[in-house]
Amino acid sequence: MWTWAQCISIGRRCGTGCRRCLKWHEKNLPDSVTAYFPLPKTPELTPEQEERLIAFIEKNVGIPYTHEEHFDELMELWNLSFPTSEHKPEQSDREWKRLGFQGDNPATDFRAAGVLPVRCLSHFAQMYPDKYQEVLKRSHGTCVEDSFPFACAAINLSHLLTDAMKLKNHSEPPNTDPAAAHMRAMFGLMLEHDANAFQELVCIVFMALDDEWVRTHATYMTFPIVLKTIREKTHSALRHPSSNSCAAFARRMNVNLYGAVSEP
Repeated sequence: MWTWAQCISIGRRCGTGCRRCLKWHEKNLPDSVTAYFPLPKTPELTPEQEERLIAFIEKNVGIPYTHEEHFDELMELWNLSFPTSEHKPEQSDREWKRLGFQGDNPATDFRAAGVLPVRCLSHFAQMYPDKYQEVLKRSHGTCVEDSFPFACAAINLSHLLTDAMKLKNHSEPPNTDPAAAHMRAMFGLMLEHDANAFQELVCIVFMALDDEWVRTHATYMTFPIVLKTIREKTHSALRHPSSNSCAAFARRMNVNLYGAVSEP
């Protein structure tokens, strides 16, 4: 058995040209180690794919959440999450904690990620209602110690993805990080086949987080460790040359969202 140092050294020399290295490290090394391997060739997007990527960013990324503009969307999420609830919370209401917000006013939690997490959770609830309700129910736990903040998790995961790919409004300085450029290009390929590709990625990553929560018997105090593991796994999956579709990304994340999980 090779040591991690040997694998990293060989990976740096061989890059993606050595099938033996690729197959071995994919099956035997953790994501925190495979991140040291060279990036595969970044796909070159067509002008149409670039325009689609830019349009998504302009419409969804960096849009501040305000109750005045987006409270209807938040209420739609509430109704999808608790369809039988007669209580309809106000803009500031302790009931929002049922959905996993930290305080009484959800607007304060959205500052880092804007309105995008609301749209992602609504997509999750509409497209995969059974899985959504299963994760929401498990987030409540039996006590505070074995619960995790559902809405805050979605905010963290949305930010994780936008930050990994450096999805920024064109008014901001361009990012030249090669790893981010590669992941951004892979996302551009996904958008060609699915206009809701980002929302799908959040669903996949959220299910991976839930799986990790269950697998490790995590607690509220160890939630940051679960997030760190999912961050590494997500980066590794987005870097992989096979992740040119949401279904392929789900397979890399070992998430059964579209059917049986199998090795690509």
